[in-house]
Amino acid sequence: MKKTFRAAGLIAGLMLVFLAGCSTRISGLKADPSFTYSAAVSGRIAIGGVVSSASPLSPADTVTYSSQLQTQLSEKRPGFVLIPYGVVADQLGQEDQTRLLNELQTMGMPSNSSMGMLRQKASGYRYIVFSRIDSDFIQRTLPEGRDANNKPDNTVRPTTSRRVTGSLQVIDIADGNIVWSATAKTELGNTSFPQTLIQAPPADTSSSSFRGALREAAREYVTGPRTEEKREYRYPSEPPLTRLLEDLFKGFSTNMPEK
Repeated sequence: MKKTFRAAGLIAGLMLVFLAGCSTRISGLKADPSFTYSAAVSGRIAIGGVVSSASPLSPADTVTYSSQLQTQLSEKRPGFVLIPYGVVADQLGQEDQTRLLNELQTMGMPSNSSMGMLRQKASGYRYIVFSRIDSDFIQRTLPEGRDANNKPDNTVRPTTSRRVTGSLQVIDIADGNIVWSATAKTELGNTSFPQTLIQAPPADTSSSSFRGALREAAREYVTGPRTEEKREYRYPSEPPLTRLLEDLFKGFSTNMPEK
């Protein structure tokens, strides 16, 4: 027999509990021996921007996420001298800056032409750092509620989780080499308070199995089949992207060269 779900109550359906996410996992770390803590401090690092291959970012989002990246780098490596994203954008100009970010979004790195442009226009820093959101996946699940004896308690707890993967690279503008790069992933979720599990009404099979089957087929033609999508439950909203990017940037920054 198929089952459906009904919210235990408006207040319970709207109340959310935040779930702790998995710790940020760094992988594929590559660091050039020349990119030491001393070199990073003396050379200065510019925030080149944050892009997304998962979905295009608005200019406002690019500014917000780039500021987040700078904040995490400053907190984890306070000795670094960081040039804000806005300063870089002003130096490059809108046309060149837009082309550069589009290349990062689609190819993951600047073209040779853009590297030449950086060498001509960039001033006051040796390194430039870029980050790309490589995937942004949202999933909704229905974990089964359990009582004190770990038995099903006739409830579910609708959960919305979000998993983000990203990459970061530091480029030496002088020779165009990537001197530091890594990828990372993180996941967070929101869950609602328990919602009551109830049985769906039985299919209409009165009179005879044949006539009942016809009625059920007609009902499904009009209202759709009795599927999971017809359940009545309230999912919480997904965790904000800024929260997951904070974890990603913190993971990258923690693994940067240190004293």
